[in-house]
Parts: sequence; C-alpha cells; structure tokens
Amino acid sequence: MAKININGVKNEKGTGFTPVPEGVYEAIITRVNITTFSSGNPGLNLMLTIRTDVEQPCGNRKLFDNLVLVESSMYKYDLVAEATGFPEDQEITSLEQFRDYILHKPVQVKVLHEPDKYNPEKTRERISTYKKGLELSEDTELPATEDEVVDKMTEQVKDIIRKKREKKDMQG
Repeated sequence: MAKININGVKNEKGTGFTPVPEGVYEAIITRVNITTFSSGNPGLNLMLTIRTDVEQPCGNRKLFDNLVLVESSMYKYDLVAEATGFPEDQEITSLEQFRDYILHKPVQVKVLHEPDKYNPEKTRERISTYKKGLELSEDTELPATEDEVVDKMTEQVKDIIRKKREKKDMQG
C-alpha cells in the first residue's frame, strides 16, 4: 500500500480486505465497464455489491467478475442473462446493450475461494455461478455510483482542507 499524506490526512498501512467468505449472496450489479482484457479480447468488468436490505453477512462488500467475450466463456454471459431476466426471445447484439440491461439488476451469486494467480499465498474470491436474485423493493437503496462516491470524497477533502485553513488562520 502506498504511503499517503495529503494536507495532514494520512492512510494507515493495512493488509487489505479479507475475502468474502465462501457462500451464496444476494447482490446488485453496480458497475459494468466495457473493456479490452490483457488477452486482447473484449468483454465486461463487473462490480457487484452485496445487498444490505437482505439479512446476510458482508452487506455492502464488493465482488468483481470479468466476462471475457470468447466462445469458451459464453456460458457466463448466459448465466448473467438468465439471472437478470433478459428476455429469451430478444437477441443481444452488443456489449453496450448487455451492459445497459444488467446494470442495477439483483442477482444471487455463489462465491468460492481460489489461490490468487499472481500471489499464491493469498486467497481471492471467484463468482462461480449467477442465479435470479430477490426482487428489489421500492425501499431498496441502490449503492452509490462511482461519480457519487468521487463527489462525496471531493467534498470531504475540501471540508478537511477548509477546517485546517480556518484553524491555521485562528492560530496565526
């Protein structure tokens, strides 16, 4: 972890997150990025947020998955399409169309552990399957988007800097 000290605000050296325990979780697909993977193949990078409106451990933790657009991985696209209720009679013709449909859909995922391929001493999560998730109620709050998180963090940093300046002005 990098050492960060911006205007007196420091991060504490940590060991990172422990993996979400193996099991079945209700989640919401909260981010879908179209990308080109290191293999040169296009696909989707998913971020899922474990739901807090369902009684289960690890609420609000994030899970990640990659859907590479190659024939051998199309089963994953099928799993996600079925889990999100994509109409069977409708043809998916682009990653953009698929992304737009699955974003903010509830799913049930099964999480397994496996050794990290870059650091075998570490364990990483892997989503092994997708199933239809519990319906969202009108009261279900969707997790914040990346833009909302960045905006909130920016406001927090501005507030910290403003308070430090006020304190400095009062002292000097």
